[in-house]
Amino acid sequence: MLFSFILSIALLQFSPQQQAPSFEWISTESGLSNNIVYGSYQDKEGFMWFATDNGLNRYDGYEFKVYYHDSNDSTSISSNIVRAVAEDFEGNLWVSTQRGLDLFDRK
Repeated sequence: MLFSFILSIALLQFSPQQQAPSFEWISTESGLSNNIVYGSYQDKEGFMWFATDNGLNRYDGYEFKVYYHDSNDSTSISSNIVRAVAEDFEGNLWVSTQRGLDLFDRK
C-alpha cells in the first residue's frame, strides 16, 4: 500500500501536463564576459554565477555583472581566471581562481 502511494506521488510530479523546461542561450553577446565557462552555480538568492577566463559573472536572468581583478583594489577578486564557484551552508560564496580561493563579500 505504501509503495502504491509513493508511486502515485511520483506520477503526479512528473505528469505530462507540466510545462516543459525552457532554455536560454547566453553568450558574450548577452553580456557574458567569456564564452568559455568552467563552472556555474545558482546561489540561494537565485543568481547564476559563471566562472570564466575573464572574470566572475553574476546573472540575474536579465543582465550580467562581471567582477574583475583590480590590482589597485585589495578587495577585488584575486584573478580574472576563475575556475569554479560554490556556496557553503552559511551562504558564503567561494570562488576558485588561478591564484587561490576567494571568499566573496556580498556587501
